[in-house]
Amino acid sequence: MISLTPTQSDAGVVDPRTLIAPELFARMASRIVADRDLPSQDAEAVLEQALGFLYACARNPGAALTPSPQVDIGWHTFLTYTREYERFCSKVAGRFIHHRPDEPGTGDRSAARLG
Repeated sequence: MISLTPTQSDAGVVDPRTLIAPELFARMASRIVADRDLPSQDAEAVLEQALGFLYACARNPGAALTPSPQVDIGWHTFLTYTREYERFCSKVAGRFIHHRPDEPGTGDRSAARLG
């Protein structure tokens, strides 16, 4: 289950690791290590950045934010945990954060859509 009690500083900065349960973070980081043959530290950084990106998408609806290729790895991993991802979106954004992949040959990298 996702536990949302983001740790915020006075500047409103959120630690991405606080957006999901530590157990889920560990499971997803392990999945990235296995799927991408990355060191644990790199996999955790990918996941932290993906969570931060999704948080930014949630706070900026309609902005059509685009993930970097590394962030997209973390996002794709989270998408495979469908129930947890759905609950995360509901709690953080109040709605589902859709992943819209690039269309081949268009260069359109507007991936994050709320709806």
